[in-house]
Amino acid sequence: MNTSTQNHLEEMVNMNMPCSVEETLSMEAINANEDIFADSTFPTLDGLAMEGRQILETLEDRIEKLQGKFIHLLSGEMQRAGITLENRLHLSLSDQGDLIVEGEDDDTDKVRELLSQSELLQKKFRELAYISFLSYGIDMVCKAREAMDDEDSEQGNIFSHFHAYIKGTLSHFYIK
Repeated sequence: MNTSTQNHLEEMVNMNMPCSVEETLSMEAINANEDIFADSTFPTLDGLAMEGRQILETLEDRIEKLQGKFIHLLSGEMQRAGITLENRLHLSLSDQGDLIVEGEDDDTDKVRELLSQSELLQKKFRELAYISFLSYGIDMVCKAREAMDDEDSEQGNIFSHFHAYIKGTLSHFYIK
């Protein structure tokens, strides 16, 4: 083994070390129940969780009103175009933000064309998606905070969606 090989091996070993010894939390600190997460993030999230239920009510009310407006606008446009639906349609947004219309109704293509020509309906659908995701996110913050406070509650299993694969620097954490 030469110096170059030794240096290469040392680099490989260091790549598997997630952080330096100085940056590593000691087991004594963890065992002493040191609050390793007490930084500026948690007070902010705690505040959001405390206000979250009221925010959720406001967002859900807004979503309900926007859904009603969207259906009213779409129904009016369909009526003007002579489109009647016998079967359910599925509307969604593509990764690029385009409105997708799927269904087995005979008039599915007509609805798709109508929506592709209506900037207003597309805008309203995107607004609904945006506010729905905000609502979902705030609801998750509230549920996570409640689960942290009461591990025995029915919300306690919300953390079962959190996973980790551990393998040195290739370790990753995700929510499923």
